[in-house]
Amino acid sequence: MLLQTTGEPFLKTKIFFNLEPSVIRFLRLNSSDYQLGARPFKNLIKQTIISAITEAMKQGYLQKNNIAFIDFQNNEFIIQTLEKKSPFIWRWINEK
Repeated sequence: MLLQTTGEPFLKTKIFFNLEPSVIRFLRLNSSDYQLGARPFKNLIKQTIISAITEAMKQGYLQKNNIAFIDFQNNEFIIQTLEKKSPFIWRWINEK
């Protein structure tokens, strides 16, 4: 689903992502609506994970051929690469 949602721009960068179990839990807890099917799940991925990755790329934290580990703690997406000592942190603000 993440690959389908991100589309071609992320394929060109050759950045590989590993989602920690906390991210999967976050998605499960915040995207369930059985009447709407997969749309809330896909929208949540775009609003959170994709936004965090895009911001990390804009700021130069993520670059081609990086391997990134994405964690979620205290309403923050934490992106860590093997190349950087400190993580990139993107805060999620629940607008509901």
